[in-house]
Amino acid sequence: MSAVTHVLSISDWLALPEVRVPTLQDDTETGLVMMVVKVGFLLATEAECEAAHISAEPGPNGKFVLPTAMIQDTELLRLHRLPIRLAPWVFDSVAVAHAGRNLFPSNVEFGELSGEIYAEHVLP
Repeated sequence: MSAVTHVLSISDWLALPEVRVPTLQDDTETGLVMMVVKVGFLLATEAECEAAHISAEPGPNGKFVLPTAMIQDTELLRLHRLPIRLAPWVFDSVAVAHAGRNLFPSNVEFGELSGEIYAEHVLP
């Protein structure tokens, strides 16, 4: 059985392992750092999201962006579901890649601080 590299439906997206973003007490703490090989997303309609009980905001094209990340964990490369609140970060990362500057692979820190979820590239 080959590894999942992309999703074609909301049920596929929901079946992915989810990146669990830690809640940090203050900015001296470090979030979850993972090697992200690439990011992507599934575009879904409002009706599809409602049927799956997914609360998301529409993207620029009116579709709902459900974010994913291909994560390297030791020898294993696996597609993960990202929290929906990271959709703008994923959408922007994909846009930057299409403009000619791919930011991946890169270590990325995921966390939630003061109620805001974030993803930041970790500089070497």
